[in-house]
Amino acid sequence: MVSGYLRICLSFTTPLYNGATQTLKMLGYVKDRYSYHSRSRRLYADLIPVSMYLPASSTALTDPMAQQVPLEMAKRGYCGVTVQYASSLSSQYCDGQFDTKASHLVSTAATSALSVLEREVAFCSHAKGFAMAGAEQGGHVALLARQYNHMISSVLLLGAGVANAQKTTAFYSCAAAMQTHLKYAGHYGFAPKSMVRAITGENDLVFTPAKTQMREMTGVVDSECASAGAAERDCLQTAGNGYYLVSAAENAGEDGNAFMHLDAGGLAAEWTSGTGPSSQFACLNWLATTGSSAASVQSLTTP
Repeated sequence: MVSGYLRICLSFTTPLYNGATQTLKMLGYVKDRYSYHSRSRRLYADLIPVSMYLPASSTALTDPMAQQVPLEMAKRGYCGVTVQYASSLSSQYCDGQFDTKASHLVSTAATSALSVLEREVAFCSHAKGFAMAGAEQGGHVALLARQYNHMISSVLLLGAGVANAQKTTAFYSCAAAMQTHLKYAGHYGFAPKSMVRAITGENDLVFTPAKTQMREMTGVVDSECASAGAAERDCLQTAGNGYYLVSAAENAGEDGNAFMHLDAGGLAAEWTSGTGPSSQFACLNWLATTGSSAASVQSLTTP
């Protein structure tokens, strides 16, 4: 338990490809503003926006990122949750059907993760703002989610890309169109560059070459970067959208697609306590303030 915050622990049911169902879970936090004993819907002015974090493939809810991101978003004025989805190793879908997974999380169907959250925690409402974040495959699902809910206003991608170099034959074997959808030309109609921020390591060996994939995914061209060069790592725009490539020198040697994690375990200090463009501090402040203008939302002033 965290003092001053309600702990959210919920389950939801999602359909399987074979007609069966699967039970998935979400966990999170929200500031303890009201008694949870009353589930009646509050006045619109009292409602709190929603953020969802989708972890990397087959990542447990006990993962440090799964625990930390929703709490950090709750500190910024959100109902923050980490939500499971059908990972690439499950029986639900073969690799690549990220948009179908997204529809089961963010649509307004009664069984979606979003609907379950808002039904059980009455003052959480995506009508006040909706922010999405995801790591690796979770980022792919988050990027395509706005097809199913246009209230999503900000999307943070961590270690995501458009083509997995380690799964050249299997990655898109069941839905080849997914690679097209993840490129900017495939998603700009529902997820324009103004609402997308992408961070990965400059030596990402999964989605490689990293800079090429960042260009293709965000739609930000070299002339829009801090310096108009092919080697420029900082391609974040004035409003905070765009992309940034993390170097080993600034991140304790971690410059892959899982740059938030240390090889020895735990989270990198630059992510947890830094203030640079690839830090949790900067990324989640952008995610929160771009995702909602509700009165409850605020940027943190220190990590």
